[in-house]
Amino acid sequence: MLAVTGDFEPRQLTPKLKAFLAKLPKGSVLNEIEAEIRRMQDGGITPDELLRCQTRLKAARRMSLQTNGARAMQAALNAVYCLPVNDWKNYDAKIEAVTIEQLRDFARRYFTPEQRVELIVRP
Repeated sequence: MLAVTGDFEPRQLTPKLKAFLAKLPKGSVLNEIEAEIRRMQDGGITPDELLRCQTRLKAARRMSLQTNGARAMQAALNAVYCLPVNDWKNYDAKIEAVTIEQLRDFARRYFTPEQRVELIVRP
């Protein structure tokens, strides 16, 4: 089973790709993660994959802002980062504007071996 997730925190200024693999030997896990990174760097993401990711990201964002407290926290963080307080309203359009080519270029720039950290946890 492979689950890949990523995020970008403005206050950290670094993108993160998190890949989680279960039930594979150690070497296989690292090989699977490396293969997925290469696929992204080669532009191997399909339009259907991109659409599914965009849909998931937009839904997760909406769910994370369902309470007044969550919206207030997001507005405060936006103010601290010198972003418009209601910048969350632009999120869907920003996500929809991402292209496969941009993802490829992003992976080539940030997912280099020199910038990777591997953490292996065993029972």
